[in-house]
Amino acid sequence: MSTRLLVADDRELIRAGVREFARGTDLEILGEASIRDASHLLAEHPTADLLILGIEPPGDEGLALIEKLKSARETRHVLLYAARTSAEVIARAVAAGANGLLVHDASHATFLQSVHSVARGESLWSREDLRRAGSAGRLTDAGAEVQLTRRESEVIVKMVEGLTNKQIAQSLSISYETVKEHVQHILRKLGVTDRTQAAVWAVRHGLA
Repeated sequence: MSTRLLVADDRELIRAGVREFARGTDLEILGEASIRDASHLLAEHPTADLLILGIEPPGDEGLALIEKLKSARETRHVLLYAARTSAEVIARAVAAGANGLLVHDASHATFLQSVHSVARGESLWSREDLRRAGSAGRLTDAGAEVQLTRRESEVIVKMVEGLTNKQIAQSLSISYETVKEHVQHILRKLGVTDRTQAAVWAVRHGLA
């Protein structure tokens, strides 16, 4: 089964590079557009597995798109693609709900691995990325007084590692439904809306 992509970037050269990387693989590009037209692209292809979104600092237009998707509670997997980045972009991208960021000089193998991971809903953010996001103050203000159970602490560490609920269940030898329940409890205790914010909290407070 192919992995279905959308590509939004203002530069034809970058879009052509993504097409070349996808050639001869299980990746299928359903559509391309400029960043300005990315919303239309997403509306036209609701079954796409992920959006590869070109971004360069300050990246206001692309980041605004991700924030809009999040505020509308529209679940879309987004992989940012950039020649360079900054701590501010990483902080805003993590807060907005992007799954990760890949630089243009990444190898073909890294590109394919990253796309497949994001298509499965996994996070590519490293601990350092999450730490930078937390230091920028863009995420949860929940304090160290929040008390997690031993199992919740184990689950949140796995969330920092970017594991999906299914992978956490396999890693901890518990059921998928139990993991979902733990994740919901963690989000409620921290007063956050998604697992990336919870992961930032864990890194900020030394749990992972």
